[in-house]
Amino acid sequence: NLKLSLKRAEAVKKVLVKVGLDNKKIKILGHAFDFPIAPNETPENRALNRRVELRVLNSKKDTY
Repeated sequence: NLKLSLKRAEAVKKVLVKVGLDNKKIKILGHAFDFPIAPNETPENRALNRRVELRVLNSKKDTY
């Protein structure tokens, strides 16, 4: 699942770079099972947990 998480994040990064964002300023992480937003007990909840989250940082003091 970590590989799938990274592939999903990489796909989003490719789109962001294609529309003009600087590749060097985009960091991707995969979390697999680490941060679910819903229990993984139903297909609907598992679908909710397959997501990409973006964080926009606006200064050098911001960290991930």
